[in-house]
Amino acid sequence: MADRERTALLDQMYDFGQQHGGMWNVSPETGRFFHFMLQAMVARRVLEIGTSNGYSTLWLVDALEKTGGWLTTLEQDEKKVEMATENLEKADLKDRVEIIHGDARETIEDLDKRFDFIFIDADKESYVHYLTHALRLVRPGGVIVADNVESHASELGEFLAMIEKDPWLEDVRLPFGGGQVMMYVRPGR
Repeated sequence: MADRERTALLDQMYDFGQQHGGMWNVSPETGRFFHFMLQAMVARRVLEIGTSNGYSTLWLVDALEKTGGWLTTLEQDEKKVEMATENLEKADLKDRVEIIHGDARETIEDLDKRFDFIFIDADKESYVHYLTHALRLVRPGGVIVADNVESHASELGEFLAMIEKDPWLEDVRLPFGGGQVMMYVRPGR
């Protein structure tokens, strides 16, 4: 990210999350990886499940500004929606984001758009549900990433088994932050 003001805002947001807890932000390394990945893919449509204060959202949408894309993000907590909205306004990126307020387990069921990239970072007990819908929503040849697969491995056994059993998914583990699994959805699924 080249913009100094946005970089400073990201630093402030990350520090706030570390000091106050409950934000569950991705690591800065994860944010940089997503930023790079979306630009390399020339992603135009991204879905984020779990907005929190908008830290990962800002990394994603800054990349989408460069590709001409937009982001849809799902968040249940009203205070986090307010924080994310305020942070996106500070970064002058709010017009590229649709924040859907509500229980993501329900709001995801109403989505019918196709996405190039889907990021899952919400309640771990619902990862199987989110992946089921992500597979419905991702375009052929798209990418799905789920966060915290190392830090919450004991809670994600069924989710990880689901990935292993799907012959249309190629996956790789990413070692930074809480650990991610990145899935490539083969065309033809």
